[in-house]
Amino acid sequence: MRPIAPPARQAITTWPTMIARLGSGSGTEVAQTVPARTFARLHVIAAYDSHAAFNNATSIYTTPQKGLYRLGGKVRVVDGGMPQGSGLGLGIDFQERDGHSFFWGVANANRQGVINQRVVGLSEGTILRLFIYADHPVAATVDIASAEFTVERIR
Repeated sequence: MRPIAPPARQAITTWPTMIARLGSGSGTEVAQTVPARTFARLHVIAAYDSHAAFNNATSIYTTPQKGLYRLGGKVRVVDGGMPQGSGLGLGIDFQERDGHSFFWGVANANRQGVINQRVVGLSEGTILRLFIYADHPVAATVDIASAEFTVERIR
């Protein structure tokens, strides 16, 4: 068995980083309204994008390089917007769906939010988006107060 050659060295400053946000962070302000009981993309806007890889019009990030990435997402529903015990899920993937990249949380009586983080190897050109599933038992829509989507190549 022949040893595998190490990858060519790159300066860490050439590795992509992106931070996109929605809303002010206040739990009382509505930043986006999403339909309940279906997957819905969160319309975050880039606050920082080192490689211009995020499309603000579609809220889609396209990886500019092959590598190991740390993906992060968080969402907060308007305070009191989900009944206690309702499911709230958040995903980061190439399409809006349930699966290994989707994380469920359960709403309490006053505050609802979900955090989703993972490390994954991605090819150049991989499409990523941040999306939610608000399993509200009665309402047709759910108000989102804030969200954040981060992508950082770490290797």
